[in-house]
Amino acid sequence: MAKRIIYQVLPRLWGHGRFSDWDAASFDYLHSLGVDYVWYTGVPRHATGQPFVKGDPGSPYAITDWYDVNPYLADDPARRLEEFDALVARTHAAGLRVLIDYIPNHVAPDYQGAIRHFDWCDGDWTDTRKNDWSAPETRAEMLRILRVWASRGVDGFRCDMVELVPADALGALISAVKADYPDLLFVAEVYQKENSAATSTKWDSTCSTTSPACTTPCAPSAARAHPRAASPGTGSGSPGCSRAC
Repeated sequence: MAKRIIYQVLPRLWGHGRFSDWDAASFDYLHSLGVDYVWYTGVPRHATGQPFVKGDPGSPYAITDWYDVNPYLADDPARRLEEFDALVARTHAAGLRVLIDYIPNHVAPDYQGAIRHFDWCDGDWTDTRKNDWSAPETRAEMLRILRVWASRGVDGFRCDMVELVPADALGALISAVKADYPDLLFVAEVYQKENSAATSTKWDSTCSTTSPACTTPCAPSAARAHPRAASPGTGSGSPGCSRAC
């Protein structure tokens, strides 16, 4: 199977930090890199402005509402979901596919929804609460989340910290959603690849920040090559980089 080139970007650090900053020139730049997928990091609505939040505007991995997007990414926050749909349409029109994060291990302390969670967190992730995968409500809701985003045109998911989630349950969800959306791409974040290989989950690809495959770090000069990429110091993380999976 040919490698897929995935370009990760924090939209809040691209241009003025809005969905609308992704225009034809931006996509032309990605085409020049040979990109196949744009991984828009930090789209689902995360916690912000709360005492437990780390940094400003907060971690994109502490989700408060799985069916909303962050208002600060929209020109008109009241129409933020429409603006996200327009971003998906522009990405597809440019011949690229859309990847977003799927975070099965935890939610924010102020999460509102059907996922059941404990009152504790893994490690020092104090801005999150561990999901309870033994609860049928959690498994049903996590499947519904995948289907809702796929119905909006999302082409795949980068699945966060899958080694901390029951593999059989997660594998069943992926199989179920692929029955309706067979072309969805599922990329697993793993730190010990043998762990993912030993599970029943059939990942399309795996990524980690420590393995040589799928994680080639982008040089700072490359990450800022496009004029719309924000300069360092405007937020956490680099504006974008490409990964071969």
